[in-house]
Amino acid sequence: MQQKIVEFTNLLRKSGVRVSVAESIDAFMALDELSLSDRDVFKEALRTTMVKRSEDIATYDQLFDLYW
Repeated sequence: MQQKIVEFTNLLRKSGVRVSVAESIDAFMALDELSLSDRDVFKEALRTTMVKRSEDIATYDQLFDLYW
């Protein structure tokens, strides 16, 4: 799963979403606390940790739906 998160992070970056290493680490930590069986919770946890700017939400949502 960690490799998939790294790949998704790279996809976000290539699409112009600024995701720092610290935010990636925060995503890993958040996912350690959650059940990955709930897709909506998983999506929100990643969005909360990886998206800083409101203008990036649409890009994130689109890429999440395509990737996951």
